[in-house]
Amino acid sequence: MASIELLENHETNFKNLLLNVFGIKTISEEDAKEIMDKHRPLGNYLVLGYNSYTAIDNTNGNLLVAKFLSIEKAFIFLKTEIFVEVLQRNDKKST
Repeated sequence: MASIELLENHETNFKNLLLNVFGIKTISEEDAKEIMDKHRPLGNYLVLGYNSYTAIDNTNGNLLVAKFLSIEKAFIFLKTEIFVEVLQRNDKKST
């Protein structure tokens, strides 16, 4: 039982890290379908699947969805999109 509790604590800590440090909320597949249908709420989301990870970038309402076999690639996708968006906003301000 102790090992199951330890795994659950690691999962909770990981989800909190994603949300509080990187602004990525982990969600269920059902929640992902709703976000894809409604394009709401805005934000970055990650579905932790058994064999894949679904990354959802809906930071500005222009929904981008991609599936990855590794969590690292899903994370890079979400963080790269945020970085590109910030650069584009800064570029618009300077013109």
